[in-house]
Amino acid sequence: MSLFSRFRRPAWQHADADRRAEAVRSDHSPELLAQLLALAANDPSVEVRKAAIARLDDGHSLLDLIRKEADAGCRAVAIHRLRGRLLDRQVDAQARLVWIAHPDLPNELLEAAVEAAPETEARLAALMRLDRPAVTLRRCLQDSDHKLRMELLTWIDDEASLARIADQARKLDKTLAKAAKDKLDAKLLARGDGDAQRQRALALAAQLDQLARQVPTDMAARIEQIASELDALSTCLDEALQRRISGHLNAARDVATALASAHLPKPEPVAAPVETALETPAETEVEVVATITVDIAPVATEDRKPKPTPPDAALGKHLDEGLAGVRDQRLGLARPALDAAKARIAEGISASAVQREKLRELEAGVAEMERWQRWAGNKVRARLCDEVEAVIGSGLHPDAVANRIKQLQDEWAKVEASEPDHGEHATGIAKRFRAMCSKAMAPTREYFSQRHELRSAKATELAARGERVEAALNDSEVDFFALRKEVTDLLRELDDVEPRDRSRLGKQLRALLDRVQAARDAHDQLATEGKRALIEKLRRDIGFASSQTAAIAACKQAQTQWKTLPRAGRKTEDTLWAELRAVIDPVFDKAREQQQAQQSELEAQAAARQAVLDELDTLAKADADALRQADSTLAELQTRWDALRPAQPTDTATETRGNRRQDDGRPTRPPRAPVDPLQRRFEQALDRVRDAQRALEQAREQRAVEALVQAVLSGEASDALSDSDRRALQQARTAGEATDTARELVALELAAGTDSPSSDAELRRELQMQRLAQRMAGARDDDARQWLLRWAGCATRADATQAARAEQALRKLLGLH
Repeated sequence: MSLFSRFRRPAWQHADADRRAEAVRSDHSPELLAQLLALAANDPSVEVRKAAIARLDDGHSLLDLIRKEADAGCRAVAIHRLRGRLLDRQVDAQARLVWIAHPDLPNELLEAAVEAAPETEARLAALMRLDRPAVTLRRCLQDSDHKLRMELLTWIDDEASLARIADQARKLDKTLAKAAKDKLDAKLLARGDGDAQRQRALALAAQLDQLARQVPTDMAARIEQIASELDALSTCLDEALQRRISGHLNAARDVATALASAHLPKPEPVAAPVETALETPAETEVEVVATITVDIAPVATEDRKPKPTPPDAALGKHLDEGLAGVRDQRLGLARPALDAAKARIAEGISASAVQREKLRELEAGVAEMERWQRWAGNKVRARLCDEVEAVIGSGLHPDAVANRIKQLQDEWAKVEASEPDHGEHATGIAKRFRAMCSKAMAPTREYFSQRHELRSAKATELAARGERVEAALNDSEVDFFALRKEVTDLLRELDDVEPRDRSRLGKQLRALLDRVQAARDAHDQLATEGKRALIEKLRRDIGFASSQTAAIAACKQAQTQWKTLPRAGRKTEDTLWAELRAVIDPVFDKAREQQQAQQSELEAQAAARQAVLDELDTLAKADADALRQADSTLAELQTRWDALRPAQPTDTATETRGNRRQDDGRPTRPPRAPVDPLQRRFEQALDRVRDAQRALEQAREQRAVEALVQAVLSGEASDALSDSDRRALQQARTAGEATDTARELVALELAAGTDSPSSDAELRRELQMQRLAQRMAGARDDDARQWLLRWAGCATRADATQAARAEQALRKLLGLH
């Protein structure tokens, strides 16, 4: 560090606001970091305050700045910085909760915390402060924490919101969806909604069926709980539904009663004493003897009992599994075990006394469960009959009736398949079930008959349309896209055909679609080959073209032929068109470049010719001195104009037309010269310059004549006379001294066509005759200048009257008025 830098202020204290702001953005000195809050609050420059705010980390400081800052830009920077700190995972969670609880935190930052705060507690705190039902609903559906979603569900009481949660969350969070559905149902039930009460009753009936199938230990208590809830709902249900619910409840209670009786302890068998056996009345002596023998036999043979054999392990395993199934009330486990045990005994395996006792217990348990199953099956059959009866007259759509009857018939078949005798004991209720199914389906027969007719007609129509498509494949102008769309539409319309015909027609249409595709592929191949051949021919024609014009003609002819060739598929057509464009575009681009060059040259030439026209226009408006000296300028401009004359355009089709006319035997007509509008303008401008020159010369001559007239009439030569006029005037005066003044005056009046006095009538006739004779002799009359000079010789001798007559005649003769 230099000596002077020790006494220099840091850049963040500089007087220039821009340097101060840059230092606040980039400097990391401890002194600056300690002063950031002061700079953010008190610096006069907005940019410096923004830079300081952007580096603050303390949330409370940022909140104070948001509350106190008057500049909108600084407030926006502070809010943006606080948003970043609020959502930063590196920030302590407790500090984040404190910031969220701050009363000055803007709502937009609360919404940001609700959406993206890292901790669940922070999101929950922000939601509690925000208190917006729409935001609560959105977070209940979208938040990543399941516990928070369930917590937010407890906040929501709106039925529409609960229905939305139940609908949208059923695939994402089934627990949330079920809780929302249960809460919605509870609210609807509390409100007395009829549909909700009906659905609740049906759900309770389903729970009763589930209890009857699962047979839990607390089945009776749960049945009574459901029964009490059904009693509360019974007043809101119709009679048919009450009867149906009552059937479910009775079936479940019967199963519970059977389960309770099945677990009562069984009495142990006790051998009757001999005396009792003897006291038992018997019809014959044989029966008495048999009874005594049975009771005494074990005692008599106890000492002669053979040594027991070891029990069979496999048989014991089957018996134990079967008894476990009996205890668990699982017929599907007990029945196979019993069958396996009997098969083992049938193989000759001797069973021990314990195993025989287990076998008898297993047989009794299986028989009891089969009886229960038959009884439960009958209850299910009764329920199915009730449900079929509920379908009768329900007003459902015939398809819905048929589907429901089919479901009930499938469930009936499952019940019969699960029983050992396959439902042979329930023939009466089976007949009732079939009769009720037939009764339920009776109103739908007309509908299904009409639908069968419509579907049969539709099948005939689809077959006919398929035949038309088949015939259209052989046309020369076939639209494969339309045919493919037609077959696809036919496949979509197969839903309107009877299922027995749907498979057959579907196979036919798919085969037809394959044939259409094959024909289209062949057509595309043919079109591709034709267009590729055209492209190759065009390449050869361009390569051998004698001129650019011939190449362009070949390209245009190829484009015309392209339109007549068959089209391939869209992608193939696009590829072929790109290949054609790759061949013809360079030709047209080159012609376009030449045309642009010619156009540029013509524009430059037109600009040069316009400059010549502008110079001519300027010259036509120039002063007299310039017009007197304009001949050389006009010659130069004429030379430049001739050099800029555009060349005659060559007719690219002349040679072809000439050849055609020679072939036709007609004479060749020369090409018509093109019209050049600038040439016309040049000629007009040139005429204007020359007209201006002529006007100038006429004005000069007019002034000279007037000066000469004035000199003749006044007798004094003015300064306007030229030297030649002076000499001519002097010679005329000298020659006119011997002339007759009166005769010259009458001759002058005769030439000017003015009247002479009556005293000079004879002289005028004489002069007229003399003038006529001279004309007949071929002599020419004197012009106005000659008459003026002739009178100049007499003017000095004329009196005032003669001078006035002469002035009138001269002015008329000279056109001076």
